Amino acid sequence: MLAVAAFSIATPAFAGETPIVHVDAADTVVVQRADDGSHVCQAPCDRPLEPSVYRVSGDGIRPSNDFRIPSRGEPIKVRVDAKPNGGFIAGIVLSSLSGLFLAGGLSMLAAASSMTNSFSSWGAGLMFDGGAIALLGGSVGFGISGIYLVTANLHSRARVVEGDLRATAARDPAPRALSLPILKGSF
Repeated sequence: MLAVAAFSIATPAFAGETPIVHVDAADTVVVQRADDGSHVCQAPCDRPLEPSVYRVSGDGIRPSNDFRIPSRGEPIKVRVDAKPNGGFIAGIVLSSLSGLFLAGGLSMLAAASSMTNSFSSWGAGLMFDGGAIALLGGSVGFGISGIYLVTANLHSRARVVEGDLRATAARDPAPRALSLPILKGSF
């Protein structure tokens, strides 16, 4: 009897209806409560979830933003755009390499400027300047790439799609493959 009373206190009561939630994601995606991080279900879920705030996470993907399941009788679809951990980690690595290249380029510029302006050190100074420019250019390239990868893969995106699941599935086109028309013509 005491366990039942503790359970009813720990589970908040809500006045509305409990919708059936379908999670449109890979089966490794897990729905969690946003307040305590407890696992609620695994994709595709397809079960009633009480109206509350949730997030998704999973093996190899970044946690998502918080989203709210509203109180309603109709089924709800949660669409997940999962971002891989690898892109985020690659961004951190590239950003770190950017710092190393910046330090190396600045130290080479300092070494080149400290050389005397004699004929024998003139070629060495040009070599140091060229190397410094290459390192500083690499620093900028790695830095921009790293910042882009970190921000693009910071978290997965989850959003609630309103309406009947069958109607949204009929409207949603199949995902298209990425195509980049670099060369055009026939051979």
